[in-house]
Amino acid sequence: ISEYFNRPCTRFIADWAHGGVYTPNLSFKPESKIGLQGTLTLTDKFSATAQVVGRWVEGATADLEWAYLTYEASPEWTLQLGRKRLPIYYYSAIQDVGYAYPWVRLPPDIYGWDAVNYNGVNATYRKTLGDWSLKSNLFAGEETTRDSGYARLSYVDPKDIEWPRIRGADLELNRTWFTARFTYIVSDYRQIDRHTGVPDTLPNGETTDGQTIYGLSINLDIESWLVRSEYSVFDRDNFQYKSNAWMVGLGYRFGKWTPMATTSRYGEKTSFPDDYTPVATLVVAVLAATLGTVALVL
Repeated sequence: ISEYFNRPCTRFIADWAHGGVYTPNLSFKPESKIGLQGTLTLTDKFSATAQVVGRWVEGATADLEWAYLTYEASPEWTLQLGRKRLPIYYYSAIQDVGYAYPWVRLPPDIYGWDAVNYNGVNATYRKTLGDWSLKSNLFAGEETTRDSGYARLSYVDPKDIEWPRIRGADLELNRTWFTARFTYIVSDYRQIDRHTGVPDTLPNGETTDGQTIYGLSINLDIESWLVRSEYSVFDRDNFQYKSNAWMVGLGYRFGKWTPMATTSRYGEKTSFPDDYTPVATLVVAVLAATLGTVALVL
């Protein structure tokens, strides 16, 4: 698939958001990372959380990826202010913690976009309704990804990616063996040349696009069997661009072992002419599928 990307000899993209690419040469850099998270309890209602992550794909640099204050307003309501993970996907909050999910890595067809975190506010509501547990999250903010690793996959010149005016909500329902999560996010979108500071112009003459993101995840845990599934859509109107991705995984627990077979797929379409390739259209006709992923949960 090298012909679709700026980097030569691309064999597998394991981390789209940070540009983690495997080539024929042996390397541990694309997915190697180290992180440290801490929470300071200030009072019985206030706390502060920070998380620093170093990624070797970015040259062994460390970034403050989480830094937020939490206020426990009531048993049902929690308010937070600061920098957090953008909750696009079911495993977004823990996607850097490999032992927290039943794969060697999360399926990259689903997990990976040009924004990972955001600066803003969110309010979380939790409630038990009979046999059901409900959790809902409302959030708003903005994000700027400087020298985007996602954009480096397809552009020679470095790009800054901006997501202004992020607004969204998610809803999670759980009952014994069944969990469902819905998410809906809207924001503006800009792509800026890092050398000149000039926003890239869309074919319609605009420099800002609007985007809508929505997704659904359904997970089942029935005795030793587990099912993991997720579906997401990114829709950018001015690009006349839409992508969709899905994955389904089936596993069985044998004590500490969990063999798991997973299939996933990514697809996109745009009505723009072939000589224009927006940052989102990294793959014009590539549909990736992975079968037979085996994870060892210890």
